Amino acid sequence: MLKLKTTFDLAGPNLSDIIVDCQPNSLIFDYLLSWAPEVARSHDMPAINFTGVAAASSSYLLHSIKRSGHEYPFKRRKEEIVYELEPSNVDFIWVVKFPVEDHIKLEEALPKEFLERVRDRGLLIDGWAPQARIPTHPSVGGFGSHCGWSLIMEGMKFEVPIIAMSMDLDHPLNVRLVEGVRVGSEVLRNESGELEREDVAKVIKGAVVEEGGKCVRNKVKEVSAATRYKGDGRGK
Repeated sequence: MLKLKTTFDLAGPNLSDIIVDCQPNSLIFDYLLSWAPEVARSHDMPAINFTGVAAASSSYLLHSIKRSGHEYPFKRRKEEIVYELEPSNVDFIWVVKFPVEDHIKLEEALPKEFLERVRDRGLLIDGWAPQARIPTHPSVGGFGSHCGWSLIMEGMKFEVPIIAMSMDLDHPLNVRLVEGVRVGSEVLRNESGELEREDVAKVIKGAVVEEGGKCVRNKVKEVSAATRYKGDGRGK
């Protein structure tokens, strides 16, 4: 990030020339171009700050800097996953990660009753997991994703339906692709922007085991085959 900012700073003197040549009505900049407003002001032009990071990301960053002692809401999200997975009645792998400085063990973070109830159908991994190997296993019928682009590509490549739970940045747009191509199903948020446990369980069940999700499972196989066909040059 530092090298990128340095590169932008070196390009600063040229920005004024670009403005003179292009005659734009306004200048849109992000946080790496902290000097851009001064350049815009010298040309009597409004400067608009565009931040491509969601409010939640900024909030978490400020929380980690201030160390206020208050619990951040992410713990609640982990607790919700417990109640989303269990009623889906599907076998699952859940990779759980905690900040190193918290020194939390898996057994301490999750309800003991939950661990006992799902031990025959759930594999919980604390920390690192072989992510590249998991979707290639024939037993994997779907995966819950925040819909980052690389994960969507993995899902389509390895023929795994996507349970789409977008977070921020480009994720909502990526979900439109997932649903448009029919390689996954979206979990819709409620009016407060939260994921309801019943809705998550319903989408998981529908995509992985129910007859209604068969078209999604077939479509992702079709897209995977087409991608490989074009990738090896035969699709030209």
